[in-house]
Amino acid sequence: MTMKKGRKVQRLIRLNSKNNNFVEKLPDPFVRELPRLLKNFSEFPTGNLKYDWKVLDDDGFVSWFKTLKKSELIKTNRVKISYMIRNLEAFQFASVWRMTDLITATVNILNNDTLIAGAATSRSAIELTTRYVHASHFFDKYFRDIPWDKLDTHLLELQFYGNPGDAKSLKLVEHEIDRLMWGSRLEETIDFNPELEQTNILTLIRKIDKTIRADNESSQIMPHYEFLSEAAHPNGLGFKRFQEGNPSNIDDIWISLKLSERASGDAADFLRSEIMWGLAFSAYHIPRCFQIFYKLGEFVQNKMGVVLPPRRS
Repeated sequence: MTMKKGRKVQRLIRLNSKNNNFVEKLPDPFVRELPRLLKNFSEFPTGNLKYDWKVLDDDGFVSWFKTLKKSELIKTNRVKISYMIRNLEAFQFASVWRMTDLITATVNILNNDTLIAGAATSRSAIELTTRYVHASHFFDKYFRDIPWDKLDTHLLELQFYGNPGDAKSLKLVEHEIDRLMWGSRLEETIDFNPELEQTNILTLIRKIDKTIRADNESSQIMPHYEFLSEAAHPNGLGFKRFQEGNPSNIDDIWISLKLSERASGDAADFLRSEIMWGLAFSAYHIPRCFQIFYKLGEFVQNKMGVVLPPRRS
């Protein structure tokens, strides 16, 4: 991969003393590690890097393909794999930068006590992390299982079954990779290119949760994601965040609920803890999955000799 050397992600991302004191008292040992996870993420060396994304031009590829003799079609293996690896590299780096935006914003939100906004940004961080985790493990396995001994002797199919055993679920790997950077849920985009219809994030969360359940059911993503989604939308959970203390009786039929902009009741505390879970989940998994992508790039380069296009002398 082609990169220009940079510095750390940014200045250290820190919780203020109020949030540090809060997180230390949480029952979940994973979330209690949040200050350390934020420090490690801040020091992850991708900040200010420049990535030279080499994109295969559709018209150029078609023109080149038309010049090939039947005996030369085997050359498309290296071009297609290179195209996919370049796109994975771009996703690998751009996702870390995108996560830096989300984590920085969420920490600032926690420090400013504007928790409703934190529900939205922490939820977005969970979505991005889920897609990053799924992509890193899926494509790492896929490319390592390619019959590399046939790279220059057979046309590789480079496809997979979305549902094993279902012939109708056959998909091209390049379309799956294209969706990582270009995928959309907008109708106009899907009408223009149906292959770019993005996979619903809930589908990916359920897939990962099935794996997690066998290991640690308490670490499942969906309960946290659903709570943050509920709080981010104009529903009851979001309004309860402003409730201060317990209701008090006015008379036999009326009660009083104290509301304040920076309430510190049970609802606000629980929302704060859920926002922190989303931060911990993201700060933990993104650097680890970045390394999976990085090692995959090295693996493919070792198998191919060089990932196209070759460097200019």
